[in-house]
Amino acid sequence: MEIFLNDQSLHGQYVDRSAFQESLDQIMAMRALAKRFDRDVHCHWAILTRDVLRGVSLQRVVGGLPRDQQRAVMWWLTRGGPFWWSDRRHGGDDYLESEGDLVTESAIAEAAFRIRHDVECSLMSFTPSDWNQSPVEVTWRREAEGFDDESVAVENFWTVDNLEERLARAMAPIQSWGQLQHVSERHFSRLTFGEECFGPLSALPFRGSAAARILALLRILDRFADAFNADGSRSREGHRIYRDHFTGENAVFSDSSLTEKREFGQRLRFPHPDEPDEVLPCTWHGKVRAMTLRMHFSWPVRYGQPVYVMYIGQKITRR
Repeated sequence: MEIFLNDQSLHGQYVDRSAFQESLDQIMAMRALAKRFDRDVHCHWAILTRDVLRGVSLQRVVGGLPRDQQRAVMWWLTRGGPFWWSDRRHGGDDYLESEGDLVTESAIAEAAFRIRHDVECSLMSFTPSDWNQSPVEVTWRREAEGFDDESVAVENFWTVDNLEERLARAMAPIQSWGQLQHVSERHFSRLTFGEECFGPLSALPFRGSAAARILALLRILDRFADAFNADGSRSREGHRIYRDHFTGENAVFSDSSLTEKREFGQRLRFPHPDEPDEVLPCTWHGKVRAMTLRMHFSWPVRYGQPVYVMYIGQKITRR
């Protein structure tokens, strides 16, 4: 589960600095709790410009904190992150609103957009705030694109106790590449993994965020492999998955370019798992920005035919 610091939950609501100090202490305690569960709290530096008191920004208030706390907060929000903006999924042209207010380019919109695209996300909010309710209902307005509006419910936490209860129920984060392989082979029954598929990861340092992203990609591909009608045509859900994940600027799956196929063609061909004398071209791939990883699989995905995942590792076509 990815956690996002809700920038909208600061809106100049505190009467004095001491009242905000109590709320900030709770936020930092929640962040520390998330880290104990091996979870990061994603933020955006622009939250520093949000008002804490009327006309007084977070950055100004933090500047008046004791030196140790000031350093901890500023390091997180300006250097440590992780920063969801650098890996954002929604764009400025995506119209998302909540309670009638436009929330595009906020953490609320990003969490909702990722949930809509099959990534488990939640919010962490300051308290008291206008955003102390859960779930937060977000509407993605799509009429201009020719699609129906879509509603997304985002879990929201503003106390340590509630967050701890939820994290305890969540699936434990992957702790190693070997565990990633075990979970993948056990959970994604519609996918066939090549014998050496996970091998390239063994030479790399383990990173939990990359493993979580690989699982998210495999989950989408596994669902896509089953998104067919009885006559073999792609189902309504299959069309949605294809539209949302395989097309457009935010696509997480794509084909290699003609140049890449020409320069790296041999490396994009793998021994066929079921046909010893044949090779299997796998130019289609999923993208993991962390560590510049790629997941190569067979294409096209057809009704009743295996989907082979043949390679997960660093980008093959890097120059």
